[in-house]
Amino acid sequence: MKKINNEVIILALVFLLGAAADSALASTAFGTYELSAAMADAQYYAGSGDHAITISGQDYLFTGADGTLIEYDDGTAMFSGYAHSIDDAGSGYMVTLSLSGRTAIAPPDSPKRELMSGAYSDNGGPVDTGTWYYYTGFSGTFDGIGALAGTTLIITQRGPAFQIGFGANNKNLNFGASAWFWAEDAQGNSSRGDINIDMAVVPIPAALQLMVSGLFALGLATRRPS
Repeated sequence: MKKINNEVIILALVFLLGAAADSALASTAFGTYELSAAMADAQYYAGSGDHAITISGQDYLFTGADGTLIEYDDGTAMFSGYAHSIDDAGSGYMVTLSLSGRTAIAPPDSPKRELMSGAYSDNGGPVDTGTWYYYTGFSGTFDGIGALAGTTLIITQRGPAFQIGFGANNKNLNFGASAWFWAEDAQGNSSRGDINIDMAVVPIPAALQLMVSGLFALGLATRRPS
């Protein structure tokens, strides 16, 4: 009886591992980034405004792993997280933005360059906008938390495309992004907003890579003809 029970357990584990392998194969995500405020580098940027998101002069930050951007191989991405007020960590917005139309070809009005002219490669600087890529459309919502609870802002693109690359955050030379949007409340009032973020790659731990490889191999093994 013990032998039968062990065989049943083994078969169940193999089935679950095979299903997990199928799930891993079905995933289309290929890049995950942790987001933080793009801090102004006085050597390359003449202004100020150390924020991740700003709306009508009010600045918001991502702390730790509060903000993420996940890219998918179908040309879309998801930007999400909790952006808290620079003045009150307990108040802010739950950010949910859907990006689409990934392209390496600069769309109309892009790239948008806000660093000093000497920062760009056509003037001898280190930033080559030719290496940037773009999402031609984005939209979503900001849902209020804390003192902003009950507020929902509808976000739509304003002007240039969502741009990503080294120096693309328009604040420093780091790998990051910037974008411009309209934020409309329930009363129809619209405000201007900007996104200026650094993006740090979130690596897949080596142990997880090995586990996924093992799941994949076991999943294939369960599908071999007898």
